Amino acid sequence: MKAKHLSGSPSLYNLDEYEKLSGRPFGGFREAPLSGERVRRGELPPLEARLPDNPLVMEAWDETGVYGGTVRYSEINTKFCHYLRHMLEAELLELGPSGRYHHYSRMEGPVRPGIFEHWACSDDGKAHTFRIRKGLKWSDGVPVTTEDVRYAYEDVVMHPEIRPLLTNSEGSVIFLPEWEWIAWGGTRTKLEIVDGREFRLVFGKSYPGFITQQIRSARWHMLLRPAHYLKAFHSSYRPPEELSQVMREKGFGPGQWGPFYQSIDPPVREAGYMIPAGIPDIERYPSLDPWLYEPGYTAAEAALVRNPYYYKVDQAGNQLPYIDRIERSAAADLNGLRERIRAGLIDIQTNFLKLKELSPLLEASKAGDCSVMLLPAWQGQQLAVTLNFCPEDDAIGEIVRDLQFRRALSLGIDRERIRREIFLGFGRTAQATAPSYLDYFRGEFESSCAAFEPEEANRLLDAMGLHRRDAEGWRLRPDGRRLELLMAYFHVTPPAADGAEAIAGDWAKLGLCVQVQALPTGREWGELQVTNRIIFSIWEMVGGDPLIPYHEGGLSDSTPLWWKWYETGGREGVEPLPAAKRLYECREVIKTSSDPAERTRMAEEIYRIQAEQLWLIGTVAGTPQPFVYNRRLGNVNSAAERGYFTSTVLGAAEQWYFKAE
Repeated sequence: MKAKHLSGSPSLYNLDEYEKLSGRPFGGFREAPLSGERVRRGELPPLEARLPDNPLVMEAWDETGVYGGTVRYSEINTKFCHYLRHMLEAELLELGPSGRYHHYSRMEGPVRPGIFEHWACSDDGKAHTFRIRKGLKWSDGVPVTTEDVRYAYEDVVMHPEIRPLLTNSEGSVIFLPEWEWIAWGGTRTKLEIVDGREFRLVFGKSYPGFITQQIRSARWHMLLRPAHYLKAFHSSYRPPEELSQVMREKGFGPGQWGPFYQSIDPPVREAGYMIPAGIPDIERYPSLDPWLYEPGYTAAEAALVRNPYYYKVDQAGNQLPYIDRIERSAAADLNGLRERIRAGLIDIQTNFLKLKELSPLLEASKAGDCSVMLLPAWQGQQLAVTLNFCPEDDAIGEIVRDLQFRRALSLGIDRERIRREIFLGFGRTAQATAPSYLDYFRGEFESSCAAFEPEEANRLLDAMGLHRRDAEGWRLRPDGRRLELLMAYFHVTPPAADGAEAIAGDWAKLGLCVQVQALPTGREWGELQVTNRIIFSIWEMVGGDPLIPYHEGGLSDSTPLWWKWYETGGREGVEPLPAAKRLYECREVIKTSSDPAERTRMAEEIYRIQAEQLWLIGTVAGTPQPFVYNRRLGNVNSAAERGYFTSTVLGAAEQWYFKAE
């Protein structure tokens, strides 16, 4: 049945809001046949007892679907899942589908209900109140209450043996930026429990942007953890002799309770870490996600089945999701992905697919009864170079901190060749900056040092004292040693390998000896970051949002010692350059201001600083990403005409369904 949308395009509504806006009451709820069979066998209570009193209505994009079927996809990185990070991302508050905003748009955009049915901010911006849906239940049928909030905050996030572990799960030395809210204003954020469903967070200073910047699109783990399950592993709730036995069985000795607990209940920031490789007995972990792990999984392959307590329905009253089962398999590389598509073993695939491989991908898809559409990539750029301004070798640090060096690097890249050969002529050559559809985009920022001028690049390198070369033509450092620079990458972004080789090749023509090192996963990258050895990283530009701190919005991953200085108020880390200090000042204004115009001005200044300082060196903007999907899969292909991002399609997996043959 064709879907009707209250606002003209799909969105999310509380049931009571939907009934009021539509002017008609719901006529009852319906469930998947497999769930109904379990009810008849006495394995589940009736649907009305499983749904919350006020379910979240998720309007299907094109049609209300039918139940059944299995969606299959393949993942290359078995220590993370780039699909489940979106498909299982049950969120505290949500962002409806849009061609302008996506999951990582924390600067602006509408806020829709999610797991929380109500939210409010005090006039001074310090107090934020949230209300859990009445009757909301964990996947094992246990009610979700503010005890789960209290436990998550007091017994996990603020626990002295766990809080130090709230670092990047890939081995980073930095505190995860997602947790900076717990001490906002320099004092511990206060949690006030109002009743069994309502609670309040009170900050030490105004934080009017907390909803958009932290809560909207935040995975439920941020403020909710299943206390009834996790207390069995917590030192505050289980007798020491019993807990010691469990720890020994899991390979942990005395004094290792913090790491042991983290292994059971990691500080995940997104669902991509909620995988068997990261959490033992994951099928027992109560969840709020649309699908749940089945027993019998391995680190590489797993199956997930519908959560019978999932809190969303479509506009016709059908409990979501429509799809019965999700199957994840492993592929060694892009060739393996293509072969699985060709063999008809794939129903959805987008991550890791290369635009330059479009022709063979189209052939494989046709053989496998799939279609390919090109969707906007959520990344501002899919290929960019980050720089570490405080590497272990300070002699190299002095060179990197010289603006002439960064300008030379940028002018030495043949972006047009990259656009033509790696992106098949799609997109436009550009410096790293905000996407063109955002209010703080400025054309002059995009063109800053984005021309290909190798002669000027050589002149700048000579002028800064790097004019001497060895017998092989490589430039020498001021101390007479060859200037050798490490460029690391892993396949977090499809063109990483091709881009690294192309850029290193361009810089070799300038006499710069760049060693390209491919890393199997982000963990190896994290280990190099811990030792502060990386000079360049091939990465993506994360969404063009100045509040995403990893690159141009904070330099947290590229230069962790500066971020450590910022997050500790100067007590640790290394004092940044004045321009980076100004970047952090602009971040503070965006987070604390309630004036949209002021936030936009600060965002513009952040990107002005980026254009001047080149913290991040961009290549090509506006490139699409291939998205492969089974031709029978409904509520998917309209994403192209709507201009939706790849992440938006994955994030709406609850409303996918299989059409009849």
